[in-house]
Amino acid sequence: WTIEVADHALSKWKAASKEHIGLPMRIYCGDELISSPVVRAPLGKKFRVTGMDEGARRIR
Repeated sequence: WTIEVADHALSKWKAASKEHIGLPMRIYCGDELISSPVVRAPLGKKFRVTGMDEGARRIR
């Protein structure tokens, strides 16, 4: 998945992701946890989430 962050949230997003390198980032669709990838680098306006499991693929 490729995710794009809204301009108004970008500075907070970059700072938060920088503080969480090496930790999992939970991704939800509604109330359902669909993935918990590890943050490998500070995230920018657009970033890619890889290694999604079958539960996440069915949401497309």
